Amino acid sequence: GLVRQVFFASSHLSACPLHLPTSAMQQTVSRRRTLAWEDGEAPKTKTPMDSQIVMFQRIAPVHCDADGTLDVGELLRWGDMATCAAAEAHCGGNCVTVAVSDMSFEPGLTPTGGDSVELRATPVSVGNTSMAVGLLVLVESRKLAKRVAYCTAQFTYVTLPGEDGQRPKCPPLDSTGCVEERYAAMLAGERKKVLLKEGTRSIDRELAPASETYPEGVPISSTTMRMTELVLPPHTNHMNNTFGGQIMAWMHKAAMVAAQRHVGQQKQLVYLKTCAVAAVDFPKPSKAADHLLFAATVERIFSPHNMLVSVHVQKRVILEGSRIETINNGLFHIQAWTADKEPISLQSVTPDSGNADAKEAFDKLAWRWQLMQARAVLFGFQGGPLPLIKTLAAEAYNTTIEGLLRLLPDENGGTVLWQDLSLGVSGFDVSMAQDLWGQDQMGLKLRMSCPNVDPKVAFDVLQDAATRPKWDPICKAFQKLERLSDCSDLVSMTIESPLEILAQHGEGSPLIGLAQLFGAGCQHLAHEHLTAIPSEMGATLPSESSPANSTSALGAALGAVQDLLFRRTASSAQSKLCSVAVEFPLFRCWRSGEGSEHLIAFRAVQHPKFESSEGAQNVRLPTGWVVQPMKGGGCQITYILLVVQSVFNNTGMGRQNIEDICGFYFKSLRRLHQLMDPSVKVDE
Repeated sequence: GLVRQVFFASSHLSACPLHLPTSAMQQTVSRRRTLAWEDGEAPKTKTPMDSQIVMFQRIAPVHCDADGTLDVGELLRWGDMATCAAAEAHCGGNCVTVAVSDMSFEPGLTPTGGDSVELRATPVSVGNTSMAVGLLVLVESRKLAKRVAYCTAQFTYVTLPGEDGQRPKCPPLDSTGCVEERYAAMLAGERKKVLLKEGTRSIDRELAPASETYPEGVPISSTTMRMTELVLPPHTNHMNNTFGGQIMAWMHKAAMVAAQRHVGQQKQLVYLKTCAVAAVDFPKPSKAADHLLFAATVERIFSPHNMLVSVHVQKRVILEGSRIETINNGLFHIQAWTADKEPISLQSVTPDSGNADAKEAFDKLAWRWQLMQARAVLFGFQGGPLPLIKTLAAEAYNTTIEGLLRLLPDENGGTVLWQDLSLGVSGFDVSMAQDLWGQDQMGLKLRMSCPNVDPKVAFDVLQDAATRPKWDPICKAFQKLERLSDCSDLVSMTIESPLEILAQHGEGSPLIGLAQLFGAGCQHLAHEHLTAIPSEMGATLPSESSPANSTSALGAALGAVQDLLFRRTASSAQSKLCSVAVEFPLFRCWRSGEGSEHLIAFRAVQHPKFESSEGAQNVRLPTGWVVQPMKGGGCQITYILLVVQSVFNNTGMGRQNIEDICGFYFKSLRRLHQLMDPSVKVDE
């Protein structure tokens, strides 16, 4: 949606019952219910909170990889236990895992030994005999001294047949209690829609043209690693099947070994990081005494350091004449890094010569990769722009609009704690929210009352691309690129640096105000912006080899140029700095209704037209507009923008700088108000 999606918000931000304070929870909460229904009686409706399970784990050395960070295999074990308990608590009987999808991780967080892990498993959607359970993993980080969101995933379960051979029905789920319950149910529905589109191959046709040439590299078959695990009684669950979490932990081990063997050709110390787990299925069970045969293969390399590793699992049933049968499949996204946290350029893999099936599978992995990236942005923790997949325009619309609504209060108060900044500007209200959903994001909300402006008029003006530069002084151009549906399109926006923010309050490093206005796009252009300053003026700048899209590159440059910009004569440098224009491709969607609120939401997209030679592009953080009718007539316009919170914290960004940024937006909003109501006066 508008922000990187999370199933449920961090508890300290919410009054919704989904987010009870940690002090009110036991170390393990198990709310199993025994429901006795007579024949023909409809199951009782339950809410997500009725069946939510919360478990805690402490990360010990035995749970860590060689680099001291949490092994994802252990997390898969813990997640399967928590979600199974939630599924059984909801249906009142035993359940088995049939699939795991969209497990993604917060890129900047690495849980280590001594940290505490909180696992929240909550039913988000139910069918007749199946249900989807959302998993949110929070980490109490000793290094950060706070609790932060780390991982989300969705587990699918089915009820186990009873003595009569029939699967019990699941109770209906009422997800209307609060905004987070509705939001989680919406995400589950959008996941199902994407899955159905995959089944019809509509995404395949859009994204997977057959390749005419293939990269030079090692044959894919040569990367396959095979191993065997013997299922012992401790590996089974309370239904005497092999515990699904244990199988996934073994699958992850196999994937990591295959990846390690492939990168071992680099002849240097390499660290591997699991970024996503996708498409894990459980078509058949296994039991104690079975032999599990694992085959892990590096299927494709995506430059420079991304690997897709598939894992195929079979069982050898010793008690049935060593019969072999497939029981699991899964796909793992793994990255390779140096000890200095630099990405490693990996050797490519290529389909085996003369193997047509291998070439077809290799081609399909290209769209699987794009789809994994899109799903991670839509449903998980991967930030950045949304890959442009037109087949998923409807899902992008729903998650983006609902993401905007998620930031607003509802009849139950909402889940985001907005703090009034009380800037004392007549006609405007400003609020700030920090640690949104336990992530490195901060929100600013600016609200303006327009008593003489019809809500539909305000909505039309905000929608008009040609009008935007008339009231937004930093908007140099705003144009439509392509219509996607009746309520969504692709647009590009070109903005310039606001000199008035750059030139104020040197001690507070106000150059960071530029980063907040531009979002990640400014960070990507940090080197280009700062090299506009003449070198003879003595500024020490980050080199081109440093990652231009990192906050550290921008932050390192701030101190070096602070005196130059604000305590010495640098008018020529400032003019060059402000001449840099930044263009962003955006997905825009809107919802309008008679007599109700009007919504416009933006999110960044990947677009080939805007990519640099290195494949990077400028990225603006999400924003949104809400136009609501007022009781006495007129309308209220709310503008919400998201910023990177760590940029504020790491560079000493203070309240005065926030006021400067808000003041700049106030002037823009006043111009907008005057455009809609000429009687309004604007102080330039």
